[in-house]
Amino acid sequence: MGLSILKSYPSLTAHPILAFWLNASEENQNMLLLILIASLLLSLTLVVLLALAGRKRNQINKLLEKQRQDLHLVNQELEDKGKLITLQKKSISKNNELISEVYNEHKSLVSVVAHDLKSPLNKIQGLMHVLEMSGPLNEDQKDAIKKIHHVVEGGRVLISDLNSLIYFEDNDVRADYRKLELMPYICGLLNEHESYAWKKKITLTLDKSDCDFTVTTDEKFLTRILDNLISNAIKFSDPDTEVKISCFHEKGTFGIRVIDQGPGISKEDLQQLYKKFKKLSARPTGGESSSGLGLSIVKTLVLKLQGDIFVESEEGKGTQFTIVFPITHQEEHLYSMNLKKEAEN
Repeated sequence: MGLSILKSYPSLTAHPILAFWLNASEENQNMLLLILIASLLLSLTLVVLLALAGRKRNQINKLLEKQRQDLHLVNQELEDKGKLITLQKKSISKNNELISEVYNEHKSLVSVVAHDLKSPLNKIQGLMHVLEMSGPLNEDQKDAIKKIHHVVEGGRVLISDLNSLIYFEDNDVRADYRKLELMPYICGLLNEHESYAWKKKITLTLDKSDCDFTVTTDEKFLTRILDNLISNAIKFSDPDTEVKISCFHEKGTFGIRVIDQGPGISKEDLQQLYKKFKKLSARPTGGESSSGLGLSIVKTLVLKLQGDIFVESEEGKGTQFTIVFPITHQEEHLYSMNLKKEAEN
């Protein structure tokens, strides 16, 4: 009946698809109806999927936009931090220049003061000699002159150490490496300290068993290092004790030890051992002067020779200083050859 109603409208049957459907058999009409319904459902599904896809795309676009904004903020923050770091670098550079300028002024001032102090100390020394030659002196006067001599000597030691520290701390002062036969060098060095040790009844000994080899070093630097360590060992040792020097030569390094039987170094002093003007709680046993700069100079020179320094000490049981330096590949080869020859013999 529905189809007959449609056929009563010529304007509808004029459409070719509808006309085809109306003229088809009932079976074909049902099939076409199913196809039409399926097409409508498929179209509806596609519309829904497209709508969902558009919604998802909008969500993704919003997320991407948020991420872009976040990234922009991060970039802006990084840019601001970069500008801040640049400003900080400029500030640090300016402060370093100021520190360097102040340090150089301080160094120059100390150098000038140290130099200018030599003249009055020399004059005081001269006046002491005049007083001693002016006539008989009583015991109090002799004691006073002795104390003045001690003060003058302490001033000279301080000036010498100040000048040395200023000189050696200069970055332009570099080691002049040359070959050095260690055993005759150390023997000569000990001979220079023999008189001082003899006056304090201290025995200087060298363990020659491991010192017969050649090293490459700066003799001037090494001499100043050992002079300080040996003189300190004598200075802080009691009479009738021994100061012993020994050497060692291991693969890649050589070293020298200075061992005394003095009062040792306290744990508190060990923590500040190489600081400038730091005087130890232990005092020189012969009333000698001490500037508090000797070990600071030693540390500076050991580092300039690319070495290291170690100390072992216990109160009442003496102190051992060990300095260690690298050796060249050539020296290492020669040392290995000597060991091989000794083994063959």
